[in-house]
Amino acid sequence: MRKKLRRYEGRGRRRGPGHPVEWILGLNQWYTTVVKESFVEIAGRPAELAFPSVVHDCFDPASGLMRVLVLSDIHSNWHALQAVAAAAGEVDACLCVGDIVDYGTEPGPCVDWIRRNADASVRGNHDHSVAQRVLPRSGAGLRRLAAATRPLHWELLDQSQRRFLTRLPTTTRVVLQNRTLFLVHATPRDPLDEYLVGDADAWRQRLNGIDAEFVCVGHSHVPFCLELGSQRILNPGSVGQPRDGDPRASFAVIEDGQVRLERVEYDIDATLQQMRETGVESWVVELSSALLRSGGRLSKDEMDAFR
Repeated sequence: MRKKLRRYEGRGRRRGPGHPVEWILGLNQWYTTVVKESFVEIAGRPAELAFPSVVHDCFDPASGLMRVLVLSDIHSNWHALQAVAAAAGEVDACLCVGDIVDYGTEPGPCVDWIRRNADASVRGNHDHSVAQRVLPRSGAGLRRLAAATRPLHWELLDQSQRRFLTRLPTTTRVVLQNRTLFLVHATPRDPLDEYLVGDADAWRQRLNGIDAEFVCVGHSHVPFCLELGSQRILNPGSVGQPRDGDPRASFAVIEDGQVRLERVEYDIDATLQQMRETGVESWVVELSSALLRSGGRLSKDEMDAFR
């Protein structure tokens, strides 16, 4: 049975075991008794905590064709995420490949929406930095924007939301209707930081040992679907900060094994107004406006001109 993506209703408990695809990363008794034995100890800590990676195999093929929503790089842009949720409609599963936070100024609703709706999620480099309270390094371009908004995240996110980000795995394997999907934010070789777009030869080198029909990635903010033999590399693009010259929010839908890269318009003005209301400096709003309206097509020099 397909599910309707839930609206943000404030903080609350995550979905229970009755959902068609269980998110089993956690510390509940079922996970402890059934799954824990398949992990090994790493550096004195259970592997599911040191390098959490979970296998899901919970979809009933009798329920019909599988419709899967794949999201990435939301970056605290709540208005963009709401537009994507409305455009996607009812789905059987929702997968998030990282970077829920940073850059924008509305992280709480975005984190809670993922907690309520995503059946599997992985950690992005910005999720890691926000959760671990990594002080932003001064610099140019996008690094400067992150430095301006990250401290605000530490004020806006509560302990449970930060804990959720901290516990996100770096990779996750999902099995849906006999199809295996491998989720990682950047690349299997460097899960958090390596930028790689549609370079077929480079991707072949990074798929060694990855037994999955779909490898779902994010990080570059550029959507693509690359077929390499029996495997497909899918980047749904960025929900909250596209960088391919198209300002519309980007996402992907997998239905019966077929991939559709989708775009949807959202209220950029509302996103910027919310930023103003948080009290961030005016140049942060102006730079964000230029980035969002241009689809990320700004050079570092152009970004650094905003003061």
